[in-house]
Amino acid sequence: MALTENKYADKVETLLPLGQVQVRMRESVERDGAEIAASFSRYVLEPGTLSEDGQSLVPTDLSDQPAEVAAIATGAWTPEVQAAYLAFLQEQAANEPVATEPESNAETPIE
Repeated sequence: MALTENKYADKVETLLPLGQVQVRMRESVERDGAEIAASFSRYVLEPGTLSEDGQSLVPTDLSDQPAEVAAIATGAWTPEVQAAYLAFLQEQAANEPVATEPESNAETPIE
C-alpha cells in the first residue's frame, strides 16, 4: 500500500484587461495508483505592485511559481497590460482616503 502525493496547477485563467492570473492548485493522494483524496487551493497573481514613488510598476517575481504558471503569466503581462495595470493602481492610490486622527471625545475624568 504505497501512498503518493501530487500537487500541481490544474487550472490557470487570465483576466483581461488588467492581466490577473488565477491559479487553482490540486493536491491529491493516491494509494496504489488510485486517487483516494483530493483538495484544491487558489491564489491570484497580479502583474506587479506600485513603486514607492507611484510612478512605475514593480514586476511580480515568478521564480517560485510552477513553470507553466510562470509561462502563462509572462505571456499575459504584455507591455499594454502592464501599462493598464499601472494606471489602475495609480487610480486606486489617488482615490485612497487619507488617514486622519479620529476626533477625540474627551470627557472629564472622574476623580
